Amino acid sequence: MIEGLLKRYRELAAMFGHSLNLDELENIGAEMKQVGDEIVGGCKKLADPASYFEVHVTTAPPLDEKQFISLSTAFGFRPSTLYKENGSTHNLDAFTTYRDKDFMLAKKNMELFTAALDAAGIKWRRRKIEAIIHDERRGVHA
Repeated sequence: MIEGLLKRYRELAAMFGHSLNLDELENIGAEMKQVGDEIVGGCKKLADPASYFEVHVTTAPPLDEKQFISLSTAFGFRPSTLYKENGSTHNLDAFTTYRDKDFMLAKKNMELFTAALDAAGIKWRRRKIEAIIHDERRGVHA
């Protein structure tokens, strides 16, 4: 890309009769290419380290807990058996989690699961996907 820009700049300079220092311009182009390569390499390093993706779906406490558990497990989610206080007017949240190494599969499964919740009349409040880079446990739950 940089080489193409240099070529086009030379053509325009010749066309309009501008004088330019090609050596200086080529040095700038080489520096820009190096910086671009470093940025691309850094982005790849940031994208690669996720061990897996974790999907969290938060709902109102279900009226039919068996239905909620059944739907969750049908989509590979692990429902929590406890409710957490959320500090708002509705006070309690139920939640369920799912893991996958493939982001697109995790996202699609989340979308299908929340559509199934909607169809069942279970109101979900939040859905999110987290990239897990490192997860280490010690003690009783390891």
